[in-house]
Amino acid sequence: MLPSVQPRPPKRAGQRDDDNARFTQLIGRPTVEAAVAFVEGRYGRCVDLLRPVRSQAHMFGGSHAQRDLIDQTLIAAARRSDQNNLVRGLQRERELLARQRSVA
Repeated sequence: MLPSVQPRPPKRAGQRDDDNARFTQLIGRPTVEAAVAFVEGRYGRCVDLLRPVRSQAHMFGGSHAQRDLIDQTLIAAARRSDQNNLVRGLQRERELLARQRSVA
């Protein structure tokens, strides 16, 4: 466990009325909370937090590899929480996207 990890973005970031504040609330906070849940072994909670975030992750930028960590973490958490249908669906989605990219 990492007791020093606290999923709290700076208060100022969440209180502003701009894109950064919205990204922090919509994507940053749940992603950090999901990472903490994963480290603590609360894999179901991690899945619950990451599922809605993954479709919005492109909004915060970063590389494809950085955003892919969300999907990889989601798959690992789903596997560890015995959500096998979700694991199969996410892996199938990755396979189809990889095929699409290789053709393009």
